[in-house]
Amino acid sequence: MSRMAVGCLLLASLARAEPDRAKEIDAYLARCERFGFSGSVLVLRDKKPVIERGCGLADRERGERAAPDTVFEIASATKPFTACAILKLAEMKKLSLDDPIGKHLPDVPKDKQGITIRHLLSHTSGMSRMGGGGGGDAAAAARSYLSKPLARKPGEAFEYWNGGYALLAAIVEQASGQSYMDFCRERLFRPAGLENTGFTGDADLAKQAVGYDGGQPVRQAAGHPYGDYGFQYRGMGGIVTSVQDLRRFLDAYENGTILSAQSRELMETSVTKNYGLGWGMAETKRGTLRIGHGGDVRGFHAEIERFPKERAAVLVLCNVEGIPLWTIAWNLEALLFGEAPPYPMPPAAVDLPPEALDRLAGRYGDVLVERQGNGLLVRGGPAAKFAKEIAAAEAVVEAVRRGDAKPVAAVLMEGIPKSWPTTLVKMIWPGHVERFGELKEAKTLGASELSPGRVRVLLELRHEKGTPCLEIVFQKGRLNIFRLDATREGVGTFYLPTGPSKFTGFSWDGEQPPPLRFEGEELVLPGVRARRSP
Repeated sequence: MSRMAVGCLLLASLARAEPDRAKEIDAYLARCERFGFSGSVLVLRDKKPVIERGCGLADRERGERAAPDTVFEIASATKPFTACAILKLAEMKKLSLDDPIGKHLPDVPKDKQGITIRHLLSHTSGMSRMGGGGGGDAAAAARSYLSKPLARKPGEAFEYWNGGYALLAAIVEQASGQSYMDFCRERLFRPAGLENTGFTGDADLAKQAVGYDGGQPVRQAAGHPYGDYGFQYRGMGGIVTSVQDLRRFLDAYENGTILSAQSRELMETSVTKNYGLGWGMAETKRGTLRIGHGGDVRGFHAEIERFPKERAAVLVLCNVEGIPLWTIAWNLEALLFGEAPPYPMPPAAVDLPPEALDRLAGRYGDVLVERQGNGLLVRGGPAAKFAKEIAAAEAVVEAVRRGDAKPVAAVLMEGIPKSWPTTLVKMIWPGHVERFGELKEAKTLGASELSPGRVRVLLELRHEKGTPCLEIVFQKGRLNIFRLDATREGVGTFYLPTGPSKFTGFSWDGEQPPPLRFEGEELVLPGVRARRSP
């Protein structure tokens, strides 16, 4: 065979392989969507889209699907934009990265005079990440964020501090004479050709996703998560955009439209092991550089991952809680480059008619099965992982039913008024009983970990005149929330059918749920065999 023929066969093979890569990614996202992911995804290779699609619903009430031009809040993925604003001001000779922050901010305490703009950009200010703040102007922000003592010498070590980026937004305002928002619009958004990008509070943004937590709507993308867009959030988060506009921004950033090559190199040079100036950095298995940033705020999550040497990027925006978005982003990276995905992949499932799912719904001993969309939500059953919290929640309910405030006070979280347990048993609970009648039985529906050390237990309260749900949240074993008007959303395991009587669940980054099957009128899980209650 001639060299030309071999070359033609190779090119034909490569041409077939690239569409297959897109199909693999599309199939993966379709499975993710079936297990609850909703958002927008854009995967680029050689600056061209490999996949560009929405998943699930951006607005459940209106039935609007997510699309590449749907806008989401990107939370801490705002930080690269803030860093770009600072580097642009440096190019304009309005500041230097090695300026002490006191040159641009009023009321900087003496012990913080050694902090520079570069320290803030690289999270090496010496301030503890636990220090919060806010304020309506630069002076108030500086006083608030810098009131806590230094944890270490500036420049000594990396410690991610949101407050540093709020102070950077204040410096943008002081150095430019404009608001942070107006400077970003004029110097970043418009030159990059961003068509529908703004900040929380911008009511005119089109195609806004709604963020959801536990099945409940939180806010629209441009709604304020913290009351307003003051310095409690400005600079560290709050940009609202789409994957399409993120692509335009990255193109403008990389081609010199908004920053020089020298400024971009500064941002992408590691100051500490895994962070430059506004960008997180890590080496891939391929020996190349992954540059990016994530963002998380209630109801919205973002992952921006760039691979400059490979001219590739993975952009993922999400509007639901409970899905660690980096698992999807890193799996997409692996699929893009033909590697083994590092996180579990959702299993394949089949469709069953709604009436077939309805026939399986019901109570099986301590297990409650409800139809949810095209699958089943299973609550109860084995719960050894949260047995301690479940036992504590059940003990609290029994104490409240008896009118005994002491057991509640014994597990109460510090900071909650000591009078609250008495108010609960003497006023709140009697009013609840007056509405629903005497409590006959309390059944635990399930438990879940909201964040490390924070566990939510959901109980079904069977009263004479109704079955409301009670939510109890423990923070490191202490009672933090007792809510009598909870919904059933957010606790339980979602299963999809793999056959007429067999079902599979899925965990994004942990131990996989046990298989579920039905045998006639019986539900079968490992360690559980229960007959449907009449």
